[in-house]
Amino acid sequence: MKGENHDRRTENGDPGAKSSAWPPLQLQRIRQEIPAGRQGGQAPLREVRPLRHRTRSADGGKAAPARAAHQSRFLMRRRSGSCLCGAVAYSVEGEPLRVGLCHCADCRKSSGSAFVFFAVWPRPAFSHTGQIATFAGRSFCPACGGRLFCLQEETVEIRLGSLDSPPTDLEPTYELWIKRREAWLRELPGAKQYAEDVN
Repeated sequence: MKGENHDRRTENGDPGAKSSAWPPLQLQRIRQEIPAGRQGGQAPLREVRPLRHRTRSADGGKAAPARAAHQSRFLMRRRSGSCLCGAVAYSVEGEPLRVGLCHCADCRKSSGSAFVFFAVWPRPAFSHTGQIATFAGRSFCPACGGRLFCLQEETVEIRLGSLDSPPTDLEPTYELWIKRREAWLRELPGAKQYAEDVN
């Protein structure tokens, strides 16, 4: 005999359960995904409504480029370097504007080598700690004498031999003052060649 108890049952057979707004076919699929041990009344069937994906932000998507630019600042590569004794350290963010070799007499005398391997970054990308000394625009550690960088108003030129964890992945794209280059040194393949400075 069908009485009040039957009228209060829903499709899942649970007395007193609220009437479901789900179509019978969808409820049947949900039951099939529930483990067999939970279908015998051990745990009531819980309706799981589909996730509603938000397809557009409240600002109409205008903030997305700003967020991407903000995140890219923290994804920029950072390189660090220091002098021989470690009293002066520096770091640069991002990729350099240019990378080159210089064979001029000043670079040879200041480095004590046949040429200088350098790269140029925008000045805002550079920071350093420790006391430095400067002669003729070239900064170095006053304790160990390690040559580090040349600070200019808008750019900084860094001696790449002072980078930490050599070798570096940077490669020269041009050579300066090749008329001073040692005869036993060959032209760097793929690098532009300049007899003197580039204006």
